[in-house]
Amino acid sequence: MKKIILTLSICMLPLFTLASTPLNQRTGWFTTVGVGTKLTFLAGSNNLDSWEPSAAGVLTIGKLISPRFAWEFDGFNAYLFRDTNEHLSLVGTSARWLFPIGDRANFYLKLGVGNYRDKSQSRNDNDIIPYNGVGYSYYINKKLDLGLSYQGLLLLIFDAGVFSADITYHF
Repeated sequence: MKKIILTLSICMLPLFTLASTPLNQRTGWFTTVGVGTKLTFLAGSNNLDSWEPSAAGVLTIGKLISPRFAWEFDGFNAYLFRDTNEHLSLVGTSARWLFPIGDRANFYLKLGVGNYRDKSQSRNDNDIIPYNGVGYSYYINKKLDLGLSYQGLLLLIFDAGVFSADITYHF
């Protein structure tokens, strides 16, 4: 499933870039808040191998350097409902590339590095690790966007992250 989404995204990027206009020529600071759930993918599988009832929160503070590029400080936390002592979190910094879709929407990709923590009763991992993200945002007005996003660990065999619904405020 992840490979299909990634392949379609990469194939459609030239179309979005060539057939669209910049979104409102925005630059400046923004913050994004999102709520969602934890997702886990395993390489070689076409389905979600591990979805457990969970709650997740996403927080991003960033600066749009240009209408097509942003630098961000972001993070997420996911808590599993079945085990109150188990959660994963990531705090890091990333670069975001935006691809306008028409006049009111953006598709974006992000790549970053951060401090990943995975805590459960049997382990307590704390590593510096690369992460990736993909998302879609829809322009409501000059200050607000609504969107959907996924951000998670960038590993070859295993990918754990957060899928969320987001609201972005531009200062």
